[in-house]
Amino acid sequence: MSAEKLKSPKTLKSYKIRVDRQAECETQKNGLQPMIISLNREKFSSPFFQWLLIALFIVVATTAVAFYAHNSSRFTPSIHDELSYLFQARTFLAGRFTNPVHPEKLFFDQYHVINEGSYTSKYFPGTALTMLPAVALGQPYAAGIILYGLQLLLVFLIGQSLFGRQAAWLGMILTSFSPQIVLQTCFLLSHLPCAFYLLLFFYGFIRSQKNNPTIWILISGAGWTLAFLTRPLTAVSFAFPIAMIVLHQTLRRKIPKPKKTLLLWAIPILFALICYFSYNKTVTGNWLKTPFESYAEIHAPFHRYGFHTWDRYADQAEGPRVDQRFNQMYHNHTLTSGFWFAGIRLAFFIKFLFGEIRFFSYNIYMGFFALALWFWGLLRRDPNHFLILGIWLSVQLFHIPHWYPGILSFGSNYLYETTGLVLLAVSDVLIRKISSFKITRWKMILGSTFLILCLAGSYSSLKYRNEVILLSKTPFFWIHQEINKRNIEKAVIFVRYPPDHDLNTDVIDNTPSLNAWIIYARDRGKENLKLKKYYPGYVFYLWDYAEATLTPLKI
Repeated sequence: MSAEKLKSPKTLKSYKIRVDRQAECETQKNGLQPMIISLNREKFSSPFFQWLLIALFIVVATTAVAFYAHNSSRFTPSIHDELSYLFQARTFLAGRFTNPVHPEKLFFDQYHVINEGSYTSKYFPGTALTMLPAVALGQPYAAGIILYGLQLLLVFLIGQSLFGRQAAWLGMILTSFSPQIVLQTCFLLSHLPCAFYLLLFFYGFIRSQKNNPTIWILISGAGWTLAFLTRPLTAVSFAFPIAMIVLHQTLRRKIPKPKKTLLLWAIPILFALICYFSYNKTVTGNWLKTPFESYAEIHAPFHRYGFHTWDRYADQAEGPRVDQRFNQMYHNHTLTSGFWFAGIRLAFFIKFLFGEIRFFSYNIYMGFFALALWFWGLLRRDPNHFLILGIWLSVQLFHIPHWYPGILSFGSNYLYETTGLVLLAVSDVLIRKISSFKITRWKMILGSTFLILCLAGSYSSLKYRNEVILLSKTPFFWIHQEINKRNIEKAVIFVRYPPDHDLNTDVIDNTPSLNAWIIYARDRGKENLKLKKYYPGYVFYLWDYAEATLTPLKI
């Protein structure tokens, strides 16, 4: 078929390529089978079909992750952070930022919930606000699952803008089954909302560099504002390299109307700060004191940002309501231990990027090979790769003064918010390296092998973590079964913890108004009688957490 005929409108419209007889004979002489391609490229390469395919992938991936999250968690909170966020969302639904403290407040002390002067979560409001519609519908875990799907879309859009469609597709696929991403849907935590908002911020930024800067700067700023109200330190550390770029462009006058651009960036920052300080004032009565700081003063003085917290807050450590065991868990942080924990975060980032594959007596971490491939690709000096590297390092460095390496049992390590960008960079390098091979067969083998190994490691990790998560939910499953089995309708359940119980879990899960049908309270021995006058008509039970027994109390 001649080149002129191939280019004719009629041929391009149907785009059916057939191997003619002469070419077929020549191919057979070389010992190869003829390849006959019959497809409508105009149809399958149309924007509509491409977006339909992307939407289909995201829907399938999100549905699969929803099934995994339900199978792992039964959509039941157990980690005390989850209960605190849920408490905060319920408070917002009641039209309040805080609640009155109960006269017998010591019964209702709850991890990560302020219960002195104000009765509300110690966390910043962004996560609870994100969960609000889902909590109102009685399905709080739906928020995280929806954000998972939206995050995949943003990963694709960012990848397409920076590296092209192929890298965008591969990056989205790798992100979809990375344990770091999938495991977050099993919990009501701040990492998933923060990651989504920061990706929105990043996408808006890169689009503002190309066209219509006003709209995209405002979109980017909205993403950063919401991220800042969710995890302030992560939002600042993520945005720091981008802020340096904007400042450099302004000083060098590389952008049109620099004053207008700076003003556009200043609007969301000022709005975020106004919301931040106003929320502090509402909850703590002090514009500068955060709810996090207020909780630390009462219950865990050593849990603060910075070094040498044992020396700086020794006078608060003997307070009457300090949880000594919980407080002692936070080390006397130093610069040396800060870099040590940074190394731990990096190790767990690698471990949970794609899990591990057991090979004889060794564990092979595909995350290590992925990062090694990315660092190798940095030799090309692509500015987009260095931007992602700068963000990744900035998040790591800003968290060095924070002693806690993260809830490492499921990979939440404060580097999670950069996972999508890192996987896009890895995808770009991988595609470039594979494309350098001239033989198509090797391209297919290498690409498929990498994907299969990453998928196998992720599957192994997710399967194991499924059992770990289910185990952490066991106390909640048990108490709910007991309540249903005994037909308990109105009860106050006193919880007796063993001295060495897991500090990451809690079962005190109450409504902000403390007037639900089932009330959970801390066991205080003979003082339990004090609650009788506040809950007439209620029956009283003692739940021995260690022995897994529920005993009626005669009060």
